[in-house]
Amino acid sequence: YGTRGRNFMLTMQRLARAATPLRVVDDQIGCPTPARFVAAATVAILERCNYLPAALRRDRGVYHLTAGGSTSWCGFARAILRATPGCETATVEPISTAEFPTPARRPLHTALDCTKITDTFGLHLPAWDKLLALELDTCAN
Repeated sequence: YGTRGRNFMLTMQRLARAATPLRVVDDQIGCPTPARFVAAATVAILERCNYLPAALRRDRGVYHLTAGGSTSWCGFARAILRATPGCETATVEPISTAEFPTPARRPLHTALDCTKITDTFGLHLPAWDKLLALELDTCAN
């Protein structure tokens, strides 16, 4: 998610400002991660490798990168709205996945293990709510 485009954070803010009743899935758990953090972590990895092809080849592979911790979509929506001026009083009703039918089946737990990327590159993965606060602060300025 981020401050531009179409994403969950901006959708929740828009719906809350429109006084639309918010019913959000509470049994799907994941790690909300802002695009800005993914970009900054990628730059940090490249800098650590000194942009050298040999270092990048040595550490190549598949890595998971998310914010630290996890929450449900409902928990994420509530955190977004609590910290968004004008949306603090919006009501978010928790619902089950079964109550929110989608064409694609969604897994209930999508939190990823980021041990490999933290061990290999020494990255610190801030908690998802801390990154959300930074992202919302960026929106406000």
